[in-house]
Amino acid sequence: MWTVPAIAAVSAAPAFAASTCSPVTIDFSSYPTGQSVPSGTSYTFNGVTVTLKLSGDTGADNNSTVYATTTSTKELRFYDLNAKNTAQTITVNFSQQVKNLTLNIVDIDYASSYDDRVVVNTAGYTASKGSSLKGDGSSSSPFYATNQAADGATTNNVSLTWVSATSVNFTYAQSNTAVTGNPHIGLRTIVFTPTSC
Repeated sequence: MWTVPAIAAVSAAPAFAASTCSPVTIDFSSYPTGQSVPSGTSYTFNGVTVTLKLSGDTGADNNSTVYATTTSTKELRFYDLNAKNTAQTITVNFSQQVKNLTLNIVDIDYASSYDDRVVVNTAGYTASKGSSLKGDGSSSSPFYATNQAADGATTNNVSLTWVSATSVNFTYAQSNTAVTGNPHIGLRTIVFTPTSC
């Protein structure tokens, strides 16, 4: 189970402010590198239980484990099986409706041996993407990269924002080219505001 000490959850205001619920930022900075975060993991903060669900081709070594991108930044990584036409879907469920929800997805790369693709399955989002990313996140035009970015670079990242949601999910896939090199993407942060607390 995710616990508050294990994931950095930072309030921008007192936990039970009189007029509004406090925004929450979830990152993975307090997890040790290599920590597994398996499907079904959940935690509660400001009255909201957040649960991670994985489905599809999830059996790659180190899938859904914490990785230190830089000395000060960590992410939850999702690894491909080193096989073409493979995909896994990452779902984030909330026990109540939340607002101003943002997921920061990082390290969507392209190289001769892999071709990361990200499809956003939950409608109603806006996207702010790095300069090397193409596509709009739909099934007909996934987010994909034109190059391979160094760890910690922002050119191959995308932030997805929903005005409100109770569940969102996205699919990480490889195209139909041969795949080697253990390709991956990362989930850097989840930011939301509870609607009640």
